[in-house]
Amino acid sequence: MALTLTIPALTDKPLIPAETQPQKLQTLMGQWLKLPMLEASSAMADELENLNRQVVPADARFRALETYRPLVISMNRRLAGIYGKASLPLPVEARAYVKIAESLWLEMAYGYKIALIDEQQKLFKINSNPKHMALLLLRAFEALNGLIHIYFQTYFPAPGSVWSDIHQLYRYAVQAELQDLPIEQGERKTTSISTQFKQILLMALAEPQNLTPSEIRRVADYIERHAALAELHATGRIENPAAVFLVKLNTDMPPISYSKHESLPPTGSDLLLLTIRLARMVHQHIQLLQKKNAIISTHELPDDATDGRYIDLLSYLLQHWGKVPKRVFKRSRKSSSVSMVIGMPAAHALANRAWQGSKPASVGRTGLLPEQLQAARWAVVNVSAAGMALRKPAKLTSQLHVGEVIAVKEDHMQGWATGVIRWAMHDEKDNLDIGIQLIAPTARAIGLRRPSQPSFEFALLLPAIHALKQQASIVGAVGSYSPDRIMELDYDGRTRRIVLTRLVERTHGFERFQFTALD
Repeated sequence: MALTLTIPALTDKPLIPAETQPQKLQTLMGQWLKLPMLEASSAMADELENLNRQVVPADARFRALETYRPLVISMNRRLAGIYGKASLPLPVEARAYVKIAESLWLEMAYGYKIALIDEQQKLFKINSNPKHMALLLLRAFEALNGLIHIYFQTYFPAPGSVWSDIHQLYRYAVQAELQDLPIEQGERKTTSISTQFKQILLMALAEPQNLTPSEIRRVADYIERHAALAELHATGRIENPAAVFLVKLNTDMPPISYSKHESLPPTGSDLLLLTIRLARMVHQHIQLLQKKNAIISTHELPDDATDGRYIDLLSYLLQHWGKVPKRVFKRSRKSSSVSMVIGMPAAHALANRAWQGSKPASVGRTGLLPEQLQAARWAVVNVSAAGMALRKPAKLTSQLHVGEVIAVKEDHMQGWATGVIRWAMHDEKDNLDIGIQLIAPTARAIGLRRPSQPSFEFALLLPAIHALKQQASIVGAVGSYSPDRIMELDYDGRTRRIVLTRLVERTHGFERFQFTALD
């Protein structure tokens, strides 16, 4: 199988010969580390680009890439720590960090793919080295994995050819019988091409557009620990399509649910990804963490796994790897627009306006500027009974994060509905698309505090919806909920004591819970 990977054109007459000697590169990198991070990263990306645009001996290229690799990994972590905290759409400064991070992993991927093609030409020669070929394949997967994670964390679609390169690399590894060859990876750890491939597939199946960047990092950590439990098999008869996904290696597309695409014509290069063993492990970890004083194995789970939000994340993964979430309501296209504000302070302020006099004086001012209370207009892409997909041009001034509470109003409606931003994705024109779920048709602005707290915090009281058998609930700040916690609720000038009874939902931006009045 001849590799036809996406690589840049190479010249054998470069204006500036690339530096490939590891000792000189170490000196150069030491100089870069004295510069501001963005400047240092840009300098390294420029050097990598120069290396990957000229003909260089295969061994020299590999040594140079291996010298760059630790700093590329370190720099990308630091860059992600900045752009991963930015709101959407990404501000200009955050985009600069994203662009450099993308360039670093893109050039590393180019470099290892070029080295792979060079090595492939040796396969029928005496000095062919299968272990070296396996390492090159693994490094190419690592670089493409780093690249695609940037797109996941910034809600951009992966450019064309990324998935086709990933699939082609795995097909080649299988043909060369290298996919399961153990390869040393760090201190006393081994991995394989197959494991790296499964890590990429599992992250795509987790639908990262529904997650925050910090949640994506947590998912990546869990996948790294347990990806080996997923299994890759040739296509065949499937009796139960649950936890079965189709990987079409001759396409430029991510894995897809088998049950939703059984009608696709099979090809000889198709694979099935079976995640039932992984899903069982996720379920076991959920049960373990729900026990009080659970003992956590440092290998199986991270130190912060006892955080309640980690259990929420595992439950999310169980839904995506154990069984495919079904759409409850059908979407219908719609050409209209809505008004929307983002975040608890703005939603609280609008709810207070709708219910005159409901705001407790003890909550105080919102702290928002007048323009922040001005609702932005969003185009409606499609709607369902549960929510809608919205679009805003790239130049919008709104700042949002997946998992934030919002208030939205259609032109023909009198009041503001309460919802949650469930996913985000930039399109090819750099417009920002988001999906919102409506959780209540109205909301009351209230204050909420623990008896020991001096002041109330913003919260929203959502009414009961008897037709949906949905009890009244409260949307409050993260950290508000604890089972049987006594709290004070303040609205309409009255203070009542309540006990919290059930957590309905928790995101990085809020907690929603049910309660019972005590007086």
